[in-house]
Amino acid sequence: MDDIFLAILLVALIYSIYSFVKSKNKKNGLISAVIAVVAFAAFGVTYDSTEEEEASENTEASEEKPVEKDVKEEIVEEPKEDVVEEEKIIENDDTNDDDLSKTNEEIAISLEQNQGWALGTIDSDGNEIENGEPNNEYGPWLYVQSITYTGDDVEVQVTADFKTLTKSEKDMIASSSQGIVQSYANIDIRPRVYVYNGENSLGGSKTLSANEYNWE
Repeated sequence: MDDIFLAILLVALIYSIYSFVKSKNKKNGLISAVIAVVAFAAFGVTYDSTEEEEASENTEASEEKPVEKDVKEEIVEEPKEDVVEEEKIIENDDTNDDDLSKTNEEIAISLEQNQGWALGTIDSDGNEIENGEPNNEYGPWLYVQSITYTGDDVEVQVTADFKTLTKSEKDMIASSSQGIVQSYANIDIRPRVYVYNGENSLGGSKTLSANEYNWE
């Protein structure tokens, strides 16, 4: 569009000069020629300025493009491996929680059996019976409310009357609880055991030996 306008101005300039030469009224012809020259010169300045602005804009655009490319590349390059690793950790935690819950369910069933033998409500195979004979050897289990494996230690909740048991009976409860947990959790090392009545500690494994016990 600018080229067409330039061509028109050029033709007008030539025509003005020609008219000036041929015109009898030199004054009017001269004015027309001067106006044409001024218009042509003004357009030339404007045209050059426009080209410079366009060239400057193109230069700035070309300089900005690599920055945009770098930004896109930074957005694409995400730490996918870290995300995958976090998902694996979460899955492992969920699996461990499920395994621990299953283990504690089996421990609870074992405790119920021991208490059933103490009361004489089940036979040697674990089947319920009526008018069975209580087994006094399992009597101390009636003082135990729950056995829980935390994944590291064994926590045994007992009644307040647990204190009336002999040291030998308390040791039996602690050692047997460790054995039950070790069997169902399928672990090689016997875990430390701690005995509570609510939040009150009544004793458990010694500091230097998991298989020796202190009692309040």
